[in-house]
Amino acid sequence: AFQELSAIPKDFQVPPERKKPWGTAHAIIAAKDCIEEPFSVINADDFYGRSAFAIQNEFLRGADNGSIPEYSLVGYTLRHTLSEFGSVSRGLCRTDSQGYLKQIEELTKIEKDGGNALYQNEHGMMQPLGGDSIVSMNMWGFTPSLFEPLEKGFVEFLKEKGNQPKEEYFITVVINDLIERGLARFRVFASRDSWFGITYPEDKARVVES
Repeated sequence: AFQELSAIPKDFQVPPERKKPWGTAHAIIAAKDCIEEPFSVINADDFYGRSAFAIQNEFLRGADNGSIPEYSLVGYTLRHTLSEFGSVSRGLCRTDSQGYLKQIEELTKIEKDGGNALYQNEHGMMQPLGGDSIVSMNMWGFTPSLFEPLEKGFVEFLKEKGNQPKEEYFITVVINDLIERGLARFRVFASRDSWFGITYPEDKARVVES
């Protein structure tokens, strides 16, 4: 898909040692020619529960770009997304008083701590995190207006990091940038369902049972 973007330098070459895809934001760009209406983006290997899709459907049926595009995120209660068998990474959602997303902060090495959690900060220190915190599991709602900033951002990404074989163009980076620049707003909805995914092999039995 990136070969069709005219702003990319004509002499750009994919590094021969590149083995990975270009990341979640580029995966959305790749679907552009198939999309003409509001759409949702999810991880293909996660189970989100029925109510999450119902929430997303209701939002997307009334989606209106207006002067500033409004998109959505269906988030989950942190304690419902943790593994009993090791640490995980999650996107912590920080919202304003009206329920709009202000920032997604990527936290790593999150571990269960009773009904709450602990995570490792940038200094390697373990910090407490409330189990009721809302986190993103990548269930997004967009309109086609997203494609223009996505493509512009991808061109810049390739110019700056395209020669690095492991760098990826992440949707969360794009979203934080759109919010910071006032180019889009994101309504955050909390799903009452549990999220299921397999982070560790030992998670499989719980997922199958659930």
